[in-house]
Amino acid sequence: MLAELRQPSHEYYVAVLNDRASEGVVLVASNQGGMNIEEVAAKDPKAIITTPIPFATGLTKESAIGVAKKLGFSSERATNEAADIFINLYRIFKEKDATQIEINPLAETTDGAVLWSVHIHCVSFLTCVDFFSPPFLCSMDAKFGFDDNAEFRQKDVFDLRDISQEEPSEVEAQKANLNFIKLDGNIGCLVNGAGLAMATMDVLALHGGQPANFLDVGGYAVQSGFISVSGIYYRKQRSHT
Repeated sequence: MLAELRQPSHEYYVAVLNDRASEGVVLVASNQGGMNIEEVAAKDPKAIITTPIPFATGLTKESAIGVAKKLGFSSERATNEAADIFINLYRIFKEKDATQIEINPLAETTDGAVLWSVHIHCVSFLTCVDFFSPPFLCSMDAKFGFDDNAEFRQKDVFDLRDISQEEPSEVEAQKANLNFIKLDGNIGCLVNGAGLAMATMDVLALHGGQPANFLDVGGYAVQSGFISVSGIYYRKQRSHT
């Protein structure tokens, strides 16, 4: 993918995601973007601004502007533009059954266009919007994830999926309705139940082993599913079941 070169004056982090602690959706933002947000949280927890979003009202303009002001944008225009971005991100999150939307970095820059580089289920597209006067905000990289269980009502989103960019073994397992994630170890795991699968992986690691995959057959796999996953194992020479 090609994109025009932009020179950011400052980089920010913005995400909308489900939060287990608050049992709802939160807006997470930081004025330390362009880097691993987990590292930022570990080194400087105060740099992370977490704002719960009420389901009844959604993200209001007042709350969005409050977050933007805390991030310290250089002008009122940039602050308002950031607030609008936050509100639109939550709207997409809700309307499109997203699991996580992340912009990192969201940059404040001084030239004349906004470039969105967005990855949706490993599908990329590019949009350019011109502005008449600086400064403005530029989404330099973003990741959108969607709930697989919502595929039946989000066909327009899932039609963008490009499986050539995904791990082939995971795509094959998904076709058989199996929850399979490829890992770097050499011990294959075939387990009934996600909790037991995690416990099995922990036991392997505890005794010096490294699981080659996470696999939860979920109690609903049929014979063809087991045949499919067996083929995945045998084709992966490093895996010893």
